[in-house]
Amino acid sequence: MLTIKPLTIADIPAARRMSDHAGWNQLDVDWDRLIALWPQTVLGGWLGDKLVATASLAHFEPIRGERLHLGWIGVMLVDVECRGAGYGGKIFDAVMQCGADRGITDYGLDATDLGRPLYVKRGFTDRFGMNRWVCKTPAATALPIEGIRPLAEADWHAVAAMDHRASRVNRTLLLKRLAQEPGAHAIVAEAGGKRIGFAMYRAGRIAAYIGPIVAEDPATASKLCQSLIAAHNNPVFPLFADVAAESPLESCLHAAGFIVARKLIRMGKAADQHPLAYSPMAFTVAGLELC
Repeated sequence: MLTIKPLTIADIPAARRMSDHAGWNQLDVDWDRLIALWPQTVLGGWLGDKLVATASLAHFEPIRGERLHLGWIGVMLVDVECRGAGYGGKIFDAVMQCGADRGITDYGLDATDLGRPLYVKRGFTDRFGMNRWVCKTPAATALPIEGIRPLAEADWHAVAAMDHRASRVNRTLLLKRLAQEPGAHAIVAEAGGKRIGFAMYRAGRIAAYIGPIVAEDPATASKLCQSLIAAHNNPVFPLFADVAAESPLESCLHAAGFIVARKLIRMGKAADQHPLAYSPMAFTVAGLELC
C-alpha cells in the first residue's frame, strides 16, 4: 500500500536519486526550495521505507485586485520499477487534494507526452506548447550589455510589481529565494531610470538554467538573455531555457546556438482561461515545477 505524506529535508537524498534516475536537472537545492516554500504540499509516496513517487504543489497568493490563487503541479515522478501500478494517479490526486484543502481552484502544469493522459482524465486541458531549449556549447557575448546590471535590494519593489503584472500572482518569495541561492545571478534592465525587465540564472545538475525572464518588450528580454549567457561563461556546460512555443525570444535563442530539445504542453484546470503565469511580458518560466 502506498503511504503518502509531505517530504522533509531528510528525504532529499531519496528524492534526488529519483530525479537523477529520470535524467532531470534538479540539484539538492531545488528539492530544498520546494520543501522550504511549500512544506505541506510537496509529497512523497512510500512503499514501506522506499520512496517511489513524488509530486509538488507550488501555490501563489493572488495579487491585489485579483482572485487568481494559482496552484502549480511539478516533480511528478514514479520510480521506473513501480510504474503501471497507479501510484502516479494516487499521488497526483493527493496533491490536488492539498490544493482543494487550501481553496485553490486554478491549477497548471507542464506535461510530457507520458503524463498528459493522466491529466486529461482529471479535467486538465491543453493551453499552449512549451519548448525546452538547450545550448550545449554556450558562446558568451561581450560584457557589459548596455542597460543591464545586477539586481540590487532597492530593485525588489519594482521587480515584484513587474512580475505581478506579468504573472498575475505573487511570486515574490520564490523570486527572492532564487536570487539568493548559491551560484545564482539576478539582473535588471533599466532605461531612463525605470526598470523595464529582470532575469535570473541558476545552477543545475546537467545544465545551468535561465529563467524567469520578465520584460516590457522582446528587445529587452533578448538583452537580458544575452547577458545571462555571457555571465554563464562556461562553453562546455550546457544551458537550458523553457519558453512558450512561437515566443519572440526564439530568434535570440537561435542566434545564441540554442535548439529545441524537448516539447511539452502547458495544461490548465482553471476558470476564465487563467493565464497560468504566462503573458506577453513573461519570456521564460521560473521552472517547470515553479510556473
